[in-house]
Amino acid sequence: MQKRYQSNGQAGIKHKQQESVNTFLLPKTSNGVKLFLQRHLYALILAVVAGAVCIAPSFLATAALGSGYYGIEYGPLNDEDIYRARIHEVLDGHPMVTSPYFYEYKDSPVVIVPINEWLYAAPAFIFGLAGIMVASKFFLPAALFLLVYFLVRKLLGAGDDALSVSTALAAAFFVTLGSAFVDYRSMITLLLVGGTPGPHMWTRPVNPIVGAVQLFGFLLLLSQVWQRTWRYAYVAAGALLAATIGYFFTLGISLAILGALGLFALLRKEFAVAREMIFILLISIVLDSWYWYRMFASFGTSEGSALAMRNGLFFTHAPVLNKALLAATLIVFCFFLYSYLWKKNRGHVRSWIFIAGLILGSWIVLNQQVITGREIWYQHFVQYTVPLAGISVIVAAYLAFRTYAPRALYIGMITLSLVCLAFGFWSVRSFTAELQWFAYNQKLGGVMSWLNVNAPKGCVVLVAYNDEWLERQIPAYTSCNVYNSVVTTSGVPEYRLAHNFLLRMRLNGVRTSDAHAYLVTHERGIRNYFFSDWGQLFGQGEEPWILDRIALLEKEYSLFLGKTLEQNIKTYRVDYMISDGPLAPSILNALPDLEVATTTEPFYIYYFRKDLE
Repeated sequence: MQKRYQSNGQAGIKHKQQESVNTFLLPKTSNGVKLFLQRHLYALILAVVAGAVCIAPSFLATAALGSGYYGIEYGPLNDEDIYRARIHEVLDGHPMVTSPYFYEYKDSPVVIVPINEWLYAAPAFIFGLAGIMVASKFFLPAALFLLVYFLVRKLLGAGDDALSVSTALAAAFFVTLGSAFVDYRSMITLLLVGGTPGPHMWTRPVNPIVGAVQLFGFLLLLSQVWQRTWRYAYVAAGALLAATIGYFFTLGISLAILGALGLFALLRKEFAVAREMIFILLISIVLDSWYWYRMFASFGTSEGSALAMRNGLFFTHAPVLNKALLAATLIVFCFFLYSYLWKKNRGHVRSWIFIAGLILGSWIVLNQQVITGREIWYQHFVQYTVPLAGISVIVAAYLAFRTYAPRALYIGMITLSLVCLAFGFWSVRSFTAELQWFAYNQKLGGVMSWLNVNAPKGCVVLVAYNDEWLERQIPAYTSCNVYNSVVTTSGVPEYRLAHNFLLRMRLNGVRTSDAHAYLVTHERGIRNYFFSDWGQLFGQGEEPWILDRIALLEKEYSLFLGKTLEQNIKTYRVDYMISDGPLAPSILNALPDLEVATTTEPFYIYYFRKDLE
């Protein structure tokens, strides 16, 4: 039996033996492994089931296409291709991923540290990116399932009774497969009108799933610090907290929960715990110091502030009231009053405080802007606050009713698990709604295959017609960059955006006399290129800034047409042009060194002969 470690006796904290850690999470001997498997066999099996549910649509969609599948992966969630492009940028030798779409801006300031992308890229160097992208849809949700299970088991105590196990499994199922239930409007529509649930958000690559695994891994370590069961948990927690800079929303909520628990420790005069909470913060700051220095130096400039706003920063003091979190707060509070005041149950105090920290931390991240005046698209925090709210309610229900209504609680937890699992199996059919779109995307496979075989690494492809989707897929599936893209959150200067927009107008054959009408009609395109914050990006109507931009672009377009098309295009590097048919004679005449390289139905791929010599 290993020695206990001391805490100076403050606040009467009981320090548990490190042996509990070995048998619960870190088995070191063959007997320990056997005991671990015996204790958590159901969780391990059901984690595989949860992972299988998440990965199933990818396999079924691909199988449904049969011979019609040409390598464009099933990715129904928003921005899956963007994350794939960022991972591909790492594989192409640009580890900081400062410009995954453009050739010219590889040395731009680091906006998002690509730690999470590296988690995909590292094994992809060995196994290939395609396999890793698909496998991640199984392994990461399964890992999330287990982390939630172990966290809840930790909060419930060391018991192996059926009620504890079923409660932890219910929490794990809710987080991995059932958190969509809080969107009650969509659930009512599905039940009354019919339809198919959408794909699980945890199947989107990189974020939020990697952030969720980091968050619950951090919370598990934080619970070790809080309950004093592992001497060096704060070191591991600090290192993991440092890794969350890869996704701001994971970092934000982790810091908020750390701060909430640190505050509770101080109020309870548990100075040893509070000290280790501070150590966690200091370790993460030291490990990330290079990034914080560069970020604050950058954001202190006008260019850095503009870049932050294009990445979702708002200036506001408006509070946020989240109904799901409010409901969870009230339910947990009622359960606590029932247990603590009515039933006079004084047990599991530290677990009650821990879930209070989860709830308080969630409120902090949603409302810190009331004090700071700065907010980064708080809607993204909901993907974490909802699971945390669900866990808090489930744990609180166990703590309140485990003694007084164990049978009802057990039935409730089993029912919740079965409902979440049934919903997960139902959502597997989500691929049927995306099958037509998935089949349509396979036509891009021929283009990607040809570029991968024939194009030099780092080449630049200009898509000669309006096809933002193709522009996004080229960096995601090849080592080529694109000449034009509306994915411009990585520090692309405004003059380049204006150049690309004007070139698009010229390739579309817009005459000077038609410029104003074209610009008014393409207001959405103007927003996509020139937004300064996400309010402008997702806005509608002829706002003053839109009208000013239209007037400026109309004036600049007249000057742009004063140069030849060849001069316009070759302002920046270009190696290939792709069109959805043969280029118009007027374009071919204006570009005498452009020749057809190949055709792949329905695309024509051209190359600039002189540029490749």
